[in-house]
Amino acid sequence: AYDQGGRAYTVFGDGVAAGLAADCGDTPVVTDYMIWGGHEVAENAFFLRYGDLDADAHALQVWRTEDHADDEAVYRVGFTLGQDRHYDIAWCGLGHGADPDVLTDVEVWLPAGTFLYDVLYYTTADGEEVRREVYPDKNGSMITLDGEILADSIRLAAH
Repeated sequence: AYDQGGRAYTVFGDGVAAGLAADCGDTPVVTDYMIWGGHEVAENAFFLRYGDLDADAHALQVWRTEDHADDEAVYRVGFTLGQDRHYDIAWCGLGHGADPDVLTDVEVWLPAGTFLYDVLYYTTADGEEVRREVYPDKNGSMITLDGEILADSIRLAAH
């Protein structure tokens, strides 16, 4: 576990270290976790520290206050805390504009210590609720989701 920030910081750092943002390239990255006050230098330093990645990173809260074209591509890296640490996950997907709430190309990181035989729940952009059984590796697993996914709907729970 990382020293500061508790569970949220730990699962977010684990996701970045696992490579959630590794394929973002020059595309900006927004984070659901406001790192050290949301300052852009701190956001970028986080990705250098945990992912060895020189990302164009921004806090989501700051990104939403700025003017962005509706078709501007941006990767969103987030996390969802579960009922206890065994259900915490991190995720990344491609969104657009100032409110990247609908994502494609979604990757979900199930960290080491995730309980076996859990269910990943999420909602598609057309309102379909999806329930997908997952069988994570004891060292962590990356799961790919297809289609357009509502970012705030991604969660892991027991059967």
